[in-house]
Amino acid sequence: MKKILTSMITIAALAFCMAAGAAGYKQVALTRKPEQKAAPQMQEVTINISANEVFIKPAEPDPVEMVPEDDEIYLLAACVEAEAGNQSLLGKRMVADVILNRVDSKEFPDTISAVITQPYQFSTWWNGAIADAEVTEETLQAVHMELEERSYPSLMFFDCGSYLPYGTPWKQVGDHYFSTLQEEP
Repeated sequence: MKKILTSMITIAALAFCMAAGAAGYKQVALTRKPEQKAAPQMQEVTINISANEVFIKPAEPDPVEMVPEDDEIYLLAACVEAEAGNQSLLGKRMVADVILNRVDSKEFPDTISAVITQPYQFSTWWNGAIADAEVTEETLQAVHMELEERSYPSLMFFDCGSYLPYGTPWKQVGDHYFSTLQEEP
């Protein structure tokens, strides 16, 4: 009888550990960015059969995933890649500046995600290209350079092929035509 009870406790403890591990995996999987496919950290499990005890030490959360700003920076990099992935480092930096300058402007929303997802602004958000963008090292470099110090603080608009009908045309770089805010008369 004692052997059966011990076996049942062991099986129950293992089932509990498996369920806890699966729940932990689901939680980690939901918080990871799509490009991160790392397995969740293992939990420490101690089973003392003679005392009928099970101790589970939860895995420590990854502190990097707890920083909401990282998601904003990743979205910025994905947008720059989708918009300017075929452009030079300079072109990528200028696209990053347009987004960051809008965040700083009272004329636009005040977060990176709100600027990028604003209706009719960044076509790569609305057509899904951002979700498919594979951010390169050069694009990350461009984003980090502009986060450290803005190269073009007056840029607010860009388009492919020609200048937009609003804003003040400034300069063509690669396929993009950049503009500043329209000056008040």
